[in-house]
Amino acid sequence: MGDPEVAHIFPYSILNTPPPSEEWRVSDLIPDFWTLLYVFWDRDRVDTWRRKINTGFDEPFNLICLTPDAHDMWNMGQFALKPLELSSDNTELTVKFFWQVPNKYQPASRIDLLTEPASSEGLGEGAGRWLAHKDSGSSEPYIHSGQVFTFKTTGPKNLPLPSMELLEMQWYLQRSFAWCCWMAKHRLGR
Repeated sequence: MGDPEVAHIFPYSILNTPPPSEEWRVSDLIPDFWTLLYVFWDRDRVDTWRRKINTGFDEPFNLICLTPDAHDMWNMGQFALKPLELSSDNTELTVKFFWQVPNKYQPASRIDLLTEPASSEGLGEGAGRWLAHKDSGSSEPYIHSGQVFTFKTTGPKNLPLPSMELLEMQWYLQRSFAWCCWMAKHRLGR
């Protein structure tokens, strides 16, 4: 499906805050990225994420290799990787793959906050697109929600794995981003 491309776990665009303006804009009401995260997550968790990204943006801990199609789907929020475990010697990182499930709610829908979201377990595609697992060794070559993958390195100092902390942040934000994209698509009638 093409040669791998380097994708950022934490996108550079989030670091760019617009310069202050003399004129008042509606966007001035939106808090900056980090302030907004504190609304939803506890201070320790957000501070951990922030410290990690402040140590370097284009460092290996913030990078992951994906095929061009997977990179595009990653940027569109069509799948997310849930970090599960990092080995004690930092040589293996286990993640779980999830397609984002589009919901059937309309923008003006009212739902109970305790409504459990639809599961994507076993789903084999996202938004009509699919990804193949090259070395799956099974009769089913397509990646399904719930599949577990392990990233490995022989040298955690020189060839570090992606950051567990940034993958955790990505997990939460990808899921939120997919919902926002779905809402925008339906509001614009596309």
